[in-house]
Amino acid sequence: MSRPEPFVVHRSHRVEDLADRLCELLATPPADPFARDAVVVHGAGLERWLTMHLAQEHGICANVDFLSSDELVARALRAGLGDDVDADGWGAERLAWSILSV
Repeated sequence: MSRPEPFVVHRSHRVEDLADRLCELLATPPADPFARDAVVVHGAGLERWLTMHLAQEHGICANVDFLSSDELVARALRAGLGDDVDADGWGAERLAWSILSV
């Protein structure tokens, strides 16, 4: 089994600073040219804006997976517990009902 990539959180109160930092990080090509980078965003609007920002800075935006926080949790669960895990059980809608029942 391959070693998982580290999980790094970058924080700022300005989205422009975060976008510039992302551009810096993605400027260095990965060892595997087919490796995909994962970026967590809170919505489709931010995903589109970041895609355009990256394309403007680098000339292209490719091999970037923009994930929601639910998708990130699902990937982490599958990576740690295997593909058989019910990652959908951690979705906001389903989890809310579980919490309310308790």
